[in-house]
Amino acid sequence: MRDLVLTDEERAVVGHLADGSDAARLLGGRTVAGHVRRMQAAAGVRTTRALVYRCLDEHLIDRPARTGRPPADRLTELVWAGMRADIPDTRLISALATSLRVTPHRVRKVIQSLADEHRTSWCGLLRPAFAANVLTGDEGPEPSSPFDVAATEPGTGKWNPNRQQRFSLSLRASGLSVAECAQWMDVSEVAVSDNWRICRRQAGVEADRSLVHAALAAGVLEPPVQSVIPKGVPASAVAVWPWLALDVPDGRLPATISRLSGLPPAEVVAGLASLRGTGMTDCRLIVAGWACGLLDTRSQISAWTRPTTISAPPPRPTLSGSSRNRKDPLSLIPPGMEEEEPFLPPTGFTATEGVTVAGRTYDFLRVTPDVCRMLLQRVPRPSWGPVLALPGAHAALLVTAPRPLHHERRSLMGRLLAPGGRVHLPPVDTAAPDCSYWAVPQHRPLWGTADLAWLLSPVSLSAAAPPAARLLGAADV
Repeated sequence: MRDLVLTDEERAVVGHLADGSDAARLLGGRTVAGHVRRMQAAAGVRTTRALVYRCLDEHLIDRPARTGRPPADRLTELVWAGMRADIPDTRLISALATSLRVTPHRVRKVIQSLADEHRTSWCGLLRPAFAANVLTGDEGPEPSSPFDVAATEPGTGKWNPNRQQRFSLSLRASGLSVAECAQWMDVSEVAVSDNWRICRRQAGVEADRSLVHAALAAGVLEPPVQSVIPKGVPASAVAVWPWLALDVPDGRLPATISRLSGLPPAEVVAGLASLRGTGMTDCRLIVAGWACGLLDTRSQISAWTRPTTISAPPPRPTLSGSSRNRKDPLSLIPPGMEEEEPFLPPTGFTATEGVTVAGRTYDFLRVTPDVCRMLLQRVPRPSWGPVLALPGAHAALLVTAPRPLHHERRSLMGRLLAPGGRVHLPPVDTAAPDCSYWAVPQHRPLWGTADLAWLLSPVSLSAAAPPAARLLGAADV
């Protein structure tokens, strides 16, 4: 970059331009034009805006302190930052529209709105951009783009979404939310969700992160530029990273990764927390995994072929009415921790065989067998509460006292049964005709809030909460 040295008169000219003033009227048209041509040649730029940006960047004129925040609207922020680009005014709008993949009308509307808000010219928008932290001086000469992944042309790939659906996928892969995608595409959020639903059906997956992986593997999205694993990423995060593509619900992801990879649950939870602590969404982490070579079309866990063995329930058990529930067909009790003490008179859960109603005397927290096993491994056996196993539904019910919970805390890795729901209870020491049974006997004291809060709350409730609480609080997702 060429060194730029300005005279006092030239500083005055650039200062007027940065203020949005009519420098030609104030200082004389020929004088200003001559100074601007010399400064542009010295700075190696072609436009007045690029010259003003260079002078502000090098503090050759007064640059305001950072006193504001960037606009909440990402498109406005990027258009505003793009005003620094050394592109003639006649081509700036079309260039920004192409870079940001929006219509020129939307770019023109954003620029006009900014000019009206700050009551200044195009050049005059650069100084308040520094004040709002939209510009920092570290940007390059080209317009910024938020997109890391480009969509391929229709007709390319193993499944064939249309152009709008491909564009929507590229936005999702770049880490944008439903609302941000809708704003970018100038459509409703329902239209964006419909695009993704159609793509999920074509790819044969359910999770959005699996959809992004499927699109990359199938050639619907262009693969990202290859890079290396960033420094400072812990080994636990690297070990977990390739498993993000698994097509399972977020609530079941930690337990499923642990079961399939053989990694300890605590290591899986820590690894996911490290990855999500980077601030990237799961979809963006999938793209980064491809860039680092941790995921590719040869990945054994390629989600677009959806490994049904991950979530398929086992064959329905055949239990006789006299079978003891300690046989535990769902294998909920961890090895070596089987209940051996005799059945005692009820002291906690006093309901007997028959039907009870959720939300009155008791609440029932439904979890998957994997989550139930994880819970029983972490909680000391003397603190276990009643566990009702449902082999036919491939689930377990944890029995706890009813308490008012905010609606956002009614589900996470587990789901509270809706108040008023009917729960059929098996006999005390045998399986019911529907094969349900007590994996942990009903005479146990009810599960306490401290043991179950991490399954319900979207934030970590205490330092004593299991690591999964911290993971799920950091995720969002």
